[in-house]
Amino acid sequence: MSAATKPTLDDLRHVPEPVWLWDAERRRIVWANDPGLKAFGCASLYEIVDRPFDHREPGVERLAGLAADLSWGQHRKVLLHLPSTGRESPYSCDVFVHALADGRAGLLTVARAGSPEPRLQEAPRPQQPHPGDAGLASRADAFAALKRSLSDNLRGEPAARATATPPAEANAAPPWPIRHTLEQAPFGIIVCRSGRALFATPRAAELVGHSGAAAIVGDANLLADLHSVPTGASLLVEFQKPDISPVLVSRHPLPWHNGPAEQFSLRALAVSSPNGVSATEQASPPPVAKEEVRIAEPAAGKRGQKSIKPQGGTAETIPPATTPADVIALDELKAILDVASDGIVTLGKDGEILTLSAAAEAIFGMATPAAAGKPLSHLLHPESRRPFQDYLKGLKDAGLATVFNDGREMLAINAQGGEVPLFMTIGKLQSLNSKARFCAVVRDLTSWKRTENELVEARDRAVESNRQKSDFLAHISHELRTPLNAILGFSDVMRTQRFGHVGNEKYLAYANDIHASGSHLLSIVSDLLDLSKVEAGKLELDFMAVGLEEVADYALNLLKDEAGAAGVILRKSLPANLPRVVGDQKTLRQVMINLLSNGIKYSNAGGEVLISAVMAEKGALTLRIKDTGIGMSEAEVEEVLKPYGRIENATRQRQGTGLGLPLTRSLVEANRAKFSISSKSGEGTLVEILFPGPRVLAE
Repeated sequence: MSAATKPTLDDLRHVPEPVWLWDAERRRIVWANDPGLKAFGCASLYEIVDRPFDHREPGVERLAGLAADLSWGQHRKVLLHLPSTGRESPYSCDVFVHALADGRAGLLTVARAGSPEPRLQEAPRPQQPHPGDAGLASRADAFAALKRSLSDNLRGEPAARATATPPAEANAAPPWPIRHTLEQAPFGIIVCRSGRALFATPRAAELVGHSGAAAIVGDANLLADLHSVPTGASLLVEFQKPDISPVLVSRHPLPWHNGPAEQFSLRALAVSSPNGVSATEQASPPPVAKEEVRIAEPAAGKRGQKSIKPQGGTAETIPPATTPADVIALDELKAILDVASDGIVTLGKDGEILTLSAAAEAIFGMATPAAAGKPLSHLLHPESRRPFQDYLKGLKDAGLATVFNDGREMLAINAQGGEVPLFMTIGKLQSLNSKARFCAVVRDLTSWKRTENELVEARDRAVESNRQKSDFLAHISHELRTPLNAILGFSDVMRTQRFGHVGNEKYLAYANDIHASGSHLLSIVSDLLDLSKVEAGKLELDFMAVGLEEVADYALNLLKDEAGAAGVILRKSLPANLPRVVGDQKTLRQVMINLLSNGIKYSNAGGEVLISAVMAEKGALTLRIKDTGIGMSEAEVEEVLKPYGRIENATRQRQGTGLGLPLTRSLVEANRAKFSISSKSGEGTLVEILFPGPRVLAE
C-alpha cells in the first residue's frame, strides 16, 4: 500500500499486513486488523484494547516520541521493535497521525509489505492463585480476562473457536475470582460443554457421592443423568448410590471462557412424604463476582415441574419453592436505588422503559406504571432524541463507544411540560435472565445550570463595568488635555518672561509653580489615558525589531538632567551584540523612562540606577533595572502594583500618582513580555523584564 496518502481504517481492515491504531499517550492499542491482533496473540479487539504495554518497550517508547513530533498530515517511515509480539526483528512501518474516538491524536501504524511473518506468542493462560495468597494485581488480571471472555461470548464470536479448542484448553481451570465465587455458593455447581464436564465445585462432588471434583469428569453415567434435565428446568434426580439423598438439579446457560457453557446447580432434598418433598437447603442467591460474571439461578416459573428418575425410579412432584431471602434482597436493592439522588432507569433492547427509581420518577414527573413500555426518547426534548438514539446505537454495536463511554448532556420534558437539563450515562447490562438490556443513570443539572448562568451573568456585568470605567477615563483624559495644554503654555510664557520683565518676584515664583503643577497633572492624565487603553484592549502597538540599547540611550539622554539635579548616577552595562527583540518601540521607551524615573525619584543623593541585560534559558533575554534607593517591603510591593496604590510614610515623602508601576507592567505584558519586581527596605529595588525566546531575534 502506498504511503503517499493516509489510508482509512476500512481500507486497512482486510490488508495482509499488521495494522494498529495506537493511543501513544496511554500506551494502548485501540484498533487493529486481524493480522495485527494475531501478532499479539489476541483473538478479538476486546483483548488487545484491555492490554497495557510497558513504556520501556522500544517500539512503545519510539511511538511516544513520534506522538510528540508528528503533526496532522505528516507521515513517517520507522522501524518498530515490539518484543511483546514474540518477534526478534523490528517491523518496518508507515506511521500516520489519525484521530481517536475522543478527538485526540493517535498513531496509525501500518507494517509495510515484505516484512517477515511475526512469530506468534502463545496467549497467556489465566493464573490460578490460592485465595489466601492472591494479590490485587493477579485478581485484576483475572477480572480483565473474564471481561474479555464474556464480551466475546455475548457477541457470539467465540462459538466457532470453541469447537476447535483443544481438550486441554477447554478443561483449563477458570480464573481465581470465578472459581472462588462458584465455590462459595451454598449449592453444588457443575459446568459442562458438549457433554463434557469443564468445572465442578467440592460441594457438587459431595452431593453426588464423589471424593473430589476431579472424579466427576470421568463419571459418564452422572453426566448423562445431568443432561437428561431440560434447559431452564429444575428436576429431582436420584442416584443409585448408598447414602446419597435425592438431588434437585437446575440446568441453565452460562457464559464461560472460550464460548458458552451450561451450569448444573445441585441442591440436596429430602422426601417428606410419598406425594411431595421439602428442601433441606434454602435456595439463596450466590455471591456475584466482580465484572460481568453471574451464576445462573433456577427461574421461579420453572419450579414445580415433574421430576425424572433417570435410573429406573418413579417420578416425584416438587412443590413450588419460596425464596424469602431473594425477596428481602430485592427489596433492599430497590430501597437503596430509591434513596440515590441520581435517577436509575432500566431499558429494554430498543430503549423502552422497564422501571424507574424514585429519583427518576421525580425528574420525569411520571410513575413507573405510567412510563413502562414507553421509549425513553419520548420523554426527551426533540433536539435530544437523535443524540440519545445515536448514543444507544453505539452501545449496541459494541464498538469503541463502549470503551469511551463518558455520558451525554440531554434535555428532558417532564409530565408537566417543563424542561429539565440532564446528564445521562447509559451502560450495557450483561444479565442473560433479565429483560433489561441497558441501565441509564440520569442526573438533574438544573441547579448546576442555574449557578453556571449566574456566574456567566456576573462575569458579563464585571466586563461591562470595566469597559464603562475605561471609556469614562479615556473621555475625561481627552477633555482635560485641552485646558491643561493652555495652562502650561501661558504659565511657560510667564515664567520665561517672554513678553517683558515681571515686576514682582513672587509672581514669577507662582508662574513656575503653575507650570510644574500643570505638568504633573498632564502626566497623570496621560497615564490614565494609556492605562484605560490597555485595559480596554485598544492600545495600538506597532511591533518591529527593537534594539534595547537604543531604548536605554533614549531614556538616559532624556533623564540625565533630572538625575543630575537629584545627585543620582545613571549607568548601563549591556553586553556586546545584544540581540533585538520584537516589540513596540514607543511603549518600550515609555517603560524604560518610567522605571528610570522611579529609580531617580526614590534614591537619595549619591545613589545610582543601573541598566543591564543577560541571556536566559531557551534563547530568552532578561532586561534589568536596579536602583540603590530606599526600597520596599513585600506588602508595599503588592500595594504599589495596584492601580492608584501609593505608600505614605516618613521615609517616602515623594510625589507620585500611583499609576506608574501598574501602567508599566501593563505595557510590558502588552509587548508579550513578563514583568517582575523584587525589593527590600533600605536596599533598593530590582525590576526584571523577561522577553521569551520566540520574541528574541537571532542576529
